[in-house]
Amino acid sequence: METKIEKYILESIRNRDCILILGSAFNIQGDLKDYLHAQTFDLKEHFLTYFKDIFKDESDEIKSFLSNEIAEEILKRRSRNILYSCIKEFVDTLPREPLSVHQNLVKICVCDPQIFEAIVTYNWDRLLEKAFDDSPLEERIHYKILSKDSDMRGYKHSLINILKLRGDIYDASESMTMTESDIDTYFKNHPRFVARLCCLLSTKDVILVGFSIEDFRLLHDGILRGLDTPLQAYLVSPIELKPPIKSRTLIRINEPQIKTTAEQFIREIYAYLNETAVGFSYNIRKNESTIAWYHEFGYLCDENLSEYSDEIIKNWPHLKEVIVVETENEKNTFMKLGRFSARFFENNVINGQIVAMSCGRTLESLIESLRENYYDSLHVFSTIVLFLDYFPKKPPMFLVEMLINKYKSVNVTGEGYHFPSLSKLDNPEVQIKLIRQELKRNILNADHIFLSIRGLNYAEKADEQHRSTLRFIDLVEKNDRLLIQDELKKLGYIAIQSHNPINDQGQSFFDINIDDINECSKFKELREKIVTISPAWLKEAIDSKTSKNIVTIAGGIEKLEAIRAVLEGKIANVLIIDRTIADGLIAPQTALEQRKELDSPQLTIKKEDLLKTLKQEWESKLRKLDEEKDALSQYIVKIRRQQGPDIAEDMRQSEEKKMRDKKNRIDSKYKQLRDRIQHAANTGELEQLEKDIGCE
Repeated sequence: METKIEKYILESIRNRDCILILGSAFNIQGDLKDYLHAQTFDLKEHFLTYFKDIFKDESDEIKSFLSNEIAEEILKRRSRNILYSCIKEFVDTLPREPLSVHQNLVKICVCDPQIFEAIVTYNWDRLLEKAFDDSPLEERIHYKILSKDSDMRGYKHSLINILKLRGDIYDASESMTMTESDIDTYFKNHPRFVARLCCLLSTKDVILVGFSIEDFRLLHDGILRGLDTPLQAYLVSPIELKPPIKSRTLIRINEPQIKTTAEQFIREIYAYLNETAVGFSYNIRKNESTIAWYHEFGYLCDENLSEYSDEIIKNWPHLKEVIVVETENEKNTFMKLGRFSARFFENNVINGQIVAMSCGRTLESLIESLRENYYDSLHVFSTIVLFLDYFPKKPPMFLVEMLINKYKSVNVTGEGYHFPSLSKLDNPEVQIKLIRQELKRNILNADHIFLSIRGLNYAEKADEQHRSTLRFIDLVEKNDRLLIQDELKKLGYIAIQSHNPINDQGQSFFDINIDDINECSKFKELREKIVTISPAWLKEAIDSKTSKNIVTIAGGIEKLEAIRAVLEGKIANVLIIDRTIADGLIAPQTALEQRKELDSPQLTIKKEDLLKTLKQEWESKLRKLDEEKDALSQYIVKIRRQQGPDIAEDMRQSEEKKMRDKKNRIDSKYKQLRDRIQHAANTGELEQLEKDIGCE
């Protein structure tokens, strides 16, 4: 492919290492003459025409001013509202429909929805946003508009963030950057914008596209004062363009300059990505609509992921759809699953339908990735009802509220129930029966049900930072959690779905007779705190060939057996999973063989021995740390006598911080190895891990 763009720049874009800053000439489409008349130049002409009465005696002098300098004069002689009205009238004369440059930029984002963490634009209009919104439904990309400093609280790494440096013409005039004084105070008035931009500019390759001379003023005086070193940037312009002398101290343009228009630049990037087979990092099970979609836009699919989907459906034919997501590491699995689940949500859920939602951080990520105000009529409800005297920080119905707040419409409604403990209710058995009937009626009427799932072993993890909504195991006292987990294991339960323990056949703990398990008093306590969705209801809906989508979302090898249980029990007809689970589902070893291997006494003994060894080493290191603390205390006493209390206190604080950091590292390492042992026990890889533990 012949291109004016250096290959290393294209490679940097493909590797997600670039940030685009779109100048005021980005929206220009046409020949070189049109390009020279960027928005800033045309805006000057508009100012002089609109305010010819106040500039009639100095028109020649004022023509040499920059547009923001003219705006400053208008502000002094008129008012900010009048200036805003003038600029709005100018923007309204610009094209109202997206140009090909916007459409091609959107296609690049469809090729890889994470190719740009942020797109920064100088333009006040909404052509880029409209290009995203006008794309076909199956190509829709989730984006976030950030036009005010307060908006930066909503910055999401999982979305494409469109940062509008000068504000939005259809938003409040106070937030717009229009005049010289606005630029001079930008650093002070937009601290979150500046902080985020400085972080992006210092970690990404920066490409300035469609810049005019005036655009450097805001970049230099408004933003780059927050950087310690000059900004190295690539410049895309069909004409030779040098930053103003004042700007060259903080902006260094890399050579060679990319001499092409913004339209041609974006088109060549799009062509390069397609030619080098960069498409979705995931794949939907192939069908007629997606085949046509991929062929039309030249996406080269990862056939392996298609084969996964087809093979899984072949083994479990009750499935309607399987979506396999390629994830890079465990940390971003739930975010990737959430983003792609949001695409599935918007492609399948239509206005007026009923949606049921369980809980969990993956579903929370799904809701975060949905576009705001996309629906104007929905009814949402929680699949879990609680009987508690306290109100948890994030009860299951938290996600219902979160979803409702996504759409500013009185016709988007929801419900979730929270009752006091049964001991405070009259006729508790009747109450539970009525609530269960109401929940079943809602489930059978729902058009879509979204459920996450956990493995049973999560009670062992002190995973506070990743805790989302209230967990099933949180409903008993902390000291009883491992007891409950062990008792459930003995009864054959392997997973938790919607606060509902299920066994390897997808059967529910809450559907069995309580008299059969009365030896564990904590079970009775749990059953008095929860009414939840029954797998039997889901199986009934699937067996009846309903059009209902019952979606289970999961990622990570530790959830493999949980997903097998869902499949064997026929309690889901849509799966959204990551590649590690897909690998396990189509592996030649059967689920029965795996269970026999995992349940072997030798494996259990080896796991317990490793855990014991690990704990001994951990406790030994903590004892040594305590000895160091004692020695430090004696040393601080000596320093206090010799050099005074101030120096001793400074040293004490410094050394104690080092001790705390060291203890945190020891604890973190212990927890990581403990989780690795559990994971290795689940996958039969303890022998290699035993060597690793011995080396610690």
